[in-house]
Amino acid sequence: MIAILRELLEGLARVQDPATGLWYQVVDKGDRADNWHDTSGSAMFTYAVQRSVELGVADRGRYSPVAARGWEGVRTKAVAAADGGVDIIDACDGVCVQDNYDAYITYPKVPNAKEAVGGVLWAAAIMEYGTRG
Repeated sequence: MIAILRELLEGLARVQDPATGLWYQVVDKGDRADNWHDTSGSAMFTYAVQRSVELGVADRGRYSPVAARGWEGVRTKAVAAADGGVDIIDACDGVCVQDNYDAYITYPKVPNAKEAVGGVLWAAAIMEYGTRG
């Protein structure tokens, strides 16, 4: 399992957008103009990368910067809402396995998609407070 996790982490580091720290909706197609940065996946990846570092299964020097860049990008997706609260933007609600690239990138984005809100909270917890134990 650890070997699989390390392989996944290396892949995530490789496809992370260097300009934003985020990951694309279709992670390995970042060069496509119609692809977009997905908040839910980016937040979950940020959490997973940093948690792997904290558990000692991923190299801190290699992967903490990946998580830090991810968190900086994710934070840009929390925006002021009209009601004075916060909206999490640029995510889809309930995306499952799709048949093709177009189905993924045209899936409707909604503010405060449950996957994005949950992922952002997990990423915030680990990046701002770390784990205790």
